[in-house]
Amino acid sequence: MKLLHHPAAVGRTRRTLIVEMLGSMDAQWAASEDLGRAGAGTTAQLAPGPGYTSAGMMTLRRIVASICYEHVRELFSLPAPDRLMPQVFPVAMTGSRDRPPHQRPHTDSNRGIHPLVTSVYYARMQDTDGGAVILGGGTAQRIVEPREDDLIAFPGDTVHAVGNLYAGERLSVVCNFYLSTGNS
Repeated sequence: MKLLHHPAAVGRTRRTLIVEMLGSMDAQWAASEDLGRAGAGTTAQLAPGPGYTSAGMMTLRRIVASICYEHVRELFSLPAPDRLMPQVFPVAMTGSRDRPPHQRPHTDSNRGIHPLVTSVYYARMQDTDGGAVILGGGTAQRIVEPREDDLIAFPGDTVHAVGNLYAGERLSVVCNFYLSTGNS
């Protein structure tokens, strides 16, 4: 399985900007389970609404997608950006011993179609205990312990999960790259 694990992917200045942008959004967060997503426990994602499609959020999506594209395009042989449709969304986890956040094994998809690449940028991690990313299964399983400012990426059809986060806070931004519809 192809895997990119790029430490210090963005750098302090741009990472701080991304965290500030996420904190200043008027978007409403909701439990991932309530949104029908793979997250459980105290995992949260943006809920549909005005903040989800705000100008600030759209700017953040463009910034994160361009950063991810630059890091993953060569390894995953991605086509030119105008042939791609990025899907970018933040995920927040707050550690808990009683109800630890985690993500059940899943593959990302949009209307049943897997992305070419799934990438995750770890914008903020504070005092975390747990939360490893588990990729694949069996003898090919890979476990990644992400750190703040890391970017990981893997083929979009890879089953992946996040182990229990028992303490701390983690704010990540997922960027999936799909082929644009209508492009050959």
